[in-house]
Amino acid sequence: MDARKAPAGSAAKMVEGNGAATGQAVADRGSKQASEIGKQADSSKRSNGGGGDVRERNLEGKEFEVKAGEALDKSGYTEARDQLRVRTDSGKLRVVDRNATAPNGEKVNIEMKGSDKARYPKAQRDKDKEIAETGGTIESRGPDKGERLPPTPTKVVRPCDIGADGKCR
Repeated sequence: MDARKAPAGSAAKMVEGNGAATGQAVADRGSKQASEIGKQADSSKRSNGGGGDVRERNLEGKEFEVKAGEALDKSGYTEARDQLRVRTDSGKLRVVDRNATAPNGEKVNIEMKGSDKARYPKAQRDKDKEIAETGGTIESRGPDKGERLPPTPTKVVRPCDIGADGKCR
């Protein structure tokens, strides 16, 4: 195919200034890149527990955060702040899924896990432990920015923690 007749963006379009490149060579490179992307996607599924695409699980996690938030509200949790960015005293950033006041009046951070088997990584646990012991500084945009978060424990909520009545146990 003549490069001048190839449509813009066509894999068969020749690379200008490179006499060695042919339309077929460009097409071969495109096939190789597509193959590599497919391999990375397959690898991603295997390395993340084989439970499907990472984006699917992220979406499921976000949907669960909404459901769990509603369950927490029904259970008497108030003053909820979602996706709160907290900087620990050692300088590590932790995005807390929800910070709220429990029915007993205690402030609590809530980590929502979209499945009963979802990992709670050591890095998250370490930051949560530090926030529970020394607190942190809120970095989220809005009126809370710069506010000092007192030592606050973290509660992990999973689907198995939501009862048939829609309340959080």
